[in-house]
Amino acid sequence: MYMKNRNINIEILRIISMFMVIILHFLYHGHVLENLKFEISIYNFLIIFLETFSIVAVNIYILISAYYLSQKNVELTKIKKIYLKTFIISIIIGIILLLLKQIEFNLKNIITICLPFTMQLYWFVNAYLILLFLSPYINMIIDRFNQNELKKILITLLVINSIIPFISMNTVLLTTGNSVFWFINLYLIAGYIKKYNISLSLKKNIFFYLLILLLMSCFNLIIYKNFGLLLMLRFLNYNNIWVLILSVLVFLLFINSKQKYSRNLEKFIMFFSKSTFAVYLISDNKFVREILWKNLIDTLKYNNNIYMIIYIILNSILIFLACVICDKIINSFKIFRR
Repeated sequence: MYMKNRNINIEILRIISMFMVIILHFLYHGHVLENLKFEISIYNFLIIFLETFSIVAVNIYILISAYYLSQKNVELTKIKKIYLKTFIISIIIGIILLLLKQIEFNLKNIITICLPFTMQLYWFVNAYLILLFLSPYINMIIDRFNQNELKKILITLLVINSIIPFISMNTVLLTTGNSVFWFINLYLIAGYIKKYNISLSLKKNIFFYLLILLLMSCFNLIIYKNFGLLLMLRFLNYNNIWVLILSVLVFLLFINSKQKYSRNLEKFIMFFSKSTFAVYLISDNKFVREILWKNLIDTLKYNNNIYMIIYIILNSILIFLACVICDKIINSFKIFRR
């Protein structure tokens, strides 16, 4: 029954987006980007291409959620489920790492473990939960305004949240791509796409996506060589207009896909898709993150070697699978299911 109400192509995109998140964390928390040489080389291009390719992950995840929720009110049980999932995983990770003496037993760490929301352990979860609470009101906007009115709202918000920051780099009066205000912007875009069945032909979609991806990668490489990492990352903010366009193109590609799958393959896809949120909670937990990228994985093993791309992808797959297994183990306990 669950699969009948789900577009399997979107669930594949959900898996891909979480895989992209791990790649982003590998590049950033693993200090791969910091250790690039200030030169134009094949290695630098490939690393920056991978960063540009993956930067759409968070936008896509919000677009997917909004696409499903934009024409129905979110149930309170969904919000409770996300809250409890985050709390339980934080507690389990904390207890395990305390027992293994991987983190110190002190008041600050105990509070962080027990209060993952108030201690900002997961910025994404905080913004996402607020978005879910606001979703009925956003849905009212989507329902009550006609297409032209919605277009004007979207254009206005995009000018404020995306275009002006891209042109001026002035964020004094503007939000960042990590805020709930940007998530609301994405929600309205997904709602507009669903309400009016927005689509592109497959050829145009792929052509524009590849063109923008390649141009952005080249542009970011030049920015990095001449101005350094910080400026390049500002051009790769989630609310950057070109990152947004890339995100929407990927999103349209999957929601308009007519690819069909066997029932067994659908079950296989859903097996992983159901655990994507847990993959984020486990892999990007503050304490796990410090151990993962500092001790468990030698993130610079193939630094300045093109084998690094394969190394990043393979390790990201292993991290994803390990987190899925952990989530399934947690879900196997009745107390956590309840």
